[in-house]
Amino acid sequence: LQAGSDILGMGVSALMPGASDAFMNPFVDQVIDQNLRDVQRQGDLERQRIGGAAIKSGAFGGSRQAIAEQELQRNLADTFARQSAGLRAQAFESAQDRAQKASELFTKAGIATGVDGIFIETHFDPKSAKSDGKNMLPIQDLDELISKLVRIKSSI
Repeated sequence: LQAGSDILGMGVSALMPGASDAFMNPFVDQVIDQNLRDVQRQGDLERQRIGGAAIKSGAFGGSRQAIAEQELQRNLADTFARQSAGLRAQAFESAQDRAQKASELFTKAGIATGVDGIFIETHFDPKSAKSDGKNMLPIQDLDELISKLVRIKSSI
C-alpha cells in the first residue's frame, strides 16, 4: 500500500506548479536561437536593400536611411518577440499536456498497487479557472478517467 501511495504522490507532484519544467522540450532554446538568427538574417538583407535604395537615390547616409533602418530594427525586435513568445507558449502547453498524462499514468499505477482513493481537481473550463487551472482535469474527461480507474481497481 505504501508503494501505491508513493506512486500516487508522484502523479500528484507532476501537476504541481513548476512541475511541468521537467516535461519541457530541452531543444526549445535552440529553436528560439535559430529563429533569432533567421530574423536577423532577414533584417540584414533588408538593411542592405535600404542602403542600396539610398545609394541609388543619392541619399546614402542621410536621415531617411537612418529612419528606415530604425523602423526596420523596431519591426525586427517586435517580430522576434512575438515569435519567441509563441514558441515558448507552445512548448509550455506541450509540457503541461505531458505532465497531465504522466499524472494520469501515476494515478493508474497507484490504483493498481492498492490505493483506495484519489484527489482530482476538475473544472468545466480549466483555462478560465481562477486558480490551479493548469493542474485541473477538464470535467468532461472525468467520467472516462474514473471508468478506467474502476476497471483497474476491479482487476486487482
